[in-house]
Amino acid sequence: MLQFFIKNGPHSFWGVLLCGLLFGLVAFLVLEKIRTSRIDTAASYFGGGGFALLTHILMALFLFCSYIVMTAACGAFFSEILGAPKWLGIVLFSAFCLIVFLKDAQGIIAVNIVLTPLMVVGITILGVLFLTRTPVPSAAIQPVTLSDEGIWHWFFPSLLYASYNVLPCVMILSALRNQIKTRLTSVLVGVVSTLALTGIAVIMWLILWRTQDFSASAELPMMASLGKNLGLFYIPLMFMAIITTAVSSGFGVIHSFGKHKIPIIIRILLVVILGGALGFFGFSQLVAKLYTAFGWLGLFVMGYIIRDGFLHGFALKNPVKNMRKKSRDFSSVKTS
Repeated sequence: MLQFFIKNGPHSFWGVLLCGLLFGLVAFLVLEKIRTSRIDTAASYFGGGGFALLTHILMALFLFCSYIVMTAACGAFFSEILGAPKWLGIVLFSAFCLIVFLKDAQGIIAVNIVLTPLMVVGITILGVLFLTRTPVPSAAIQPVTLSDEGIWHWFFPSLLYASYNVLPCVMILSALRNQIKTRLTSVLVGVVSTLALTGIAVIMWLILWRTQDFSASAELPMMASLGKNLGLFYIPLMFMAIITTAVSSGFGVIHSFGKHKIPIIIRILLVVILGGALGFFGFSQLVAKLYTAFGWLGLFVMGYIIRDGFLHGFALKNPVKNMRKKSRDFSSVKTS
C-alpha cells in the first residue's frame, strides 16, 4: 500500500478505487468463462497451446511463491510478535494448511467464509476508531482530471498493484468451478469482492496517509500507524490475512495440474513440505523479489481477461441468448 499508493501522493486515493473495481470485474469475468465453458485449468482458460501452457506454469509458480511467502510470514509472526521459535510457527502453520487442503474445496470455502467477514468487520472497526481520533484532512483527497500530469504517478502503479493481486484468480477460481452453478453467483462474487476489498483498501489508505511521516519506515506500517493499543487488535486480523492467502494459493497450486496422473495426496504433501522448508529463507526478502518478478506477468493476465471477457461477451451474450431461447420455448408451448 505504501509503495504503490501512499508514496505517489494524494491522487493515489483514486488508484485504490480503481484497483477494487478491476479486481471485482476480473473475478466476475473469470467465473463466467469458467462456468459457461467448463474450464478446469489456467492453460485451457488461455486457449491451450504452448503459450497457454507457459502462462499456466508461471501462474502456478507465482501461487507457490505466494504460499512460501505466507509461510515465512507466519514464522516471522511467531518470532517477532509472540516471541516463539520461528520453526514452531512454520510447522504449526503447515499442519493447519495440510488439514485444510485435505478437505479440498470445502475446506478452502469454509476458511474464507469464516475469516473474510471477520477481517472486513475488524478492519472497519479499527479504521473508525482510529479516524475518529485522528481525522484525515479533506485536502488529503484531491480530484483528478485527465489533464492532471500527476495521473501518471499513480495510474500505472495502481494497475501493477491490481494485476499482481488478480494474477492467481484464474488458477484458484478454475479449481472451484463445480461450486459456480449460476450467473448470479458470478455477479455476487464480483460485487462482494469489489465492495469488501475496496472498503478495506480505502480504510488502510486513510490510516497510512495520516501517519506516513513515521509509518513509512516501519517493518509493519499498519501496526505502527494504529499505535500500541489498536495495534494489538490488528495482530489477529493480520494473521487471518496470512491464513486466507496461504490456503487459497496452496489450493491453486495443488489443483493447477489436476489432469496429470499425480495423486492429490502427493501434490498436497509436496506443497506443504516444500513450502514449509523454503519458508525459512525470510519474509521481507521473499516479498521484494516476488513483487518484482510477477508484477508485469499479472498486468498481461489482467489485460487478457478483460479483453477476452468483453470480446466474447461472457457477461452479455449468454444471458441474452438464453432469454431468447426461453422465449421461443414458451411461445411454442403456448401455441401448442
